[in-house]
Amino acid sequence: MELLDIVDENNNLTGEVCEREYVHNNGLRHRESAVLVINEKNELLLEKRAATKKSSPNKWALCAGHVSSGEDPEDTMIRELKEEIGMNTTAQDLIFLDIYEATNDEKKR
Repeated sequence: MELLDIVDENNNLTGEVCEREYVHNNGLRHRESAVLVINEKNELLLEKRAATKKSSPNKWALCAGHVSSGEDPEDTMIRELKEEIGMNTTAQDLIFLDIYEATNDEKKR
């Protein structure tokens, strides 16, 4: 069971924690982290999502994942890089770019 922290429109924690499926089914705001992996040649690394994924199977994507309840978004990025592409990294290797909120149309995909 994956538990996610619910956030308000300003990305502040509300104190509410819900299961991932409930969060998605009810359109609740929550945090996800995505990582752009760019090499010294300015090439962007994409990964192909597994055929078994519920959303966007077999599609090219960034390395990303939900921020688990109580987890820091940077820790999520480090964990996802290791889980998804086997890359070991530290917080010092990361550069924060922006906070992005998906539109309702994007959330439905």
